[in-house]
Amino acid sequence: MNAITAEFGTLSHLLPNAADVARSSDSDRLDYIALDRWLPYRRAIDISQRLDDLVRMPRVNRMPCLLIVGRSNNGKSHILERFAEKYPAEENLDGPNIKARVLVMQTPPRPDEVEIYRQLLRMLNRYHRVSKDRGELRTDAIKLLRDIGVKVLVLDEVNYAMASTPSHRESFFNGLRYLTNELRISIVLAGTDKALQLVNADPQIASRFQIEPLPLWKVDAEFRTLLANFEQVLPLREPSHLSTKALASLIHSRSDGTIGSVSELLNAAAKWAISSGKERIDEAAILNCAFVPLDDRKRLIRDV
Repeated sequence: MNAITAEFGTLSHLLPNAADVARSSDSDRLDYIALDRWLPYRRAIDISQRLDDLVRMPRVNRMPCLLIVGRSNNGKSHILERFAEKYPAEENLDGPNIKARVLVMQTPPRPDEVEIYRQLLRMLNRYHRVSKDRGELRTDAIKLLRDIGVKVLVLDEVNYAMASTPSHRESFFNGLRYLTNELRISIVLAGTDKALQLVNADPQIASRFQIEPLPLWKVDAEFRTLLANFEQVLPLREPSHLSTKALASLIHSRSDGTIGSVSELLNAAAKWAISSGKERIDEAAILNCAFVPLDDRKRLIRDV
């Protein structure tokens, strides 16, 4: 047994990467806690598999489309980021354009058909005259997407469209309908419950999209498994037993039921545990760490 192992033990409650970090300095551990991390859970795995299926899907007359719906901070964008990373753009030595089976873009702030085409062209570094009309922009966008081989087009934060006028929303969905019909590609939309209202308002659009919800977390076996997985990646030198019923209930009550809030709370509690020298997340860490629950934040804003 070397000196480092003798000092900190085997750290068997941690995954190997986190165990290595747990043997380093407090400063390094605090930096590590701040990094983005991916923890697989059932709904995220299911949705990721559905997205993979769309990439493999042959081009048919009516391509399947998805609408991913969930509360803000509940993992939608993280799932989409990992999806995009899995299918990066590739160089094309036989032509001027990259090859990209998957494109992920933010929904324009005031979306309509013209803005979709303009944003696609900007994202792919294609100059376009402001004076070009809708037909010209559509032709350019269709040609470019066909040339680069897009199979799946993803628009995140589609709930932004609720802030636009009815005519703009109609134009926006007409553009999406045209893209999927003309190119035989799948469209994936992601947003809050407002996105669901938006899609359901148009029966033709609603019939094209399968709903994939990301519900809020409950204090159940799956939530306790999620907490156990979190514990394995937080570089604390003592086990915290986060999945016990008492701690799971406390963590859930302090968060707002979203995975982002749970992650923020546990990161703050882990930092408190390091700074205090306790080296584990317990009730004191959860209650005293630098985390403000959502209801308290709203109350603070009201009081300003």
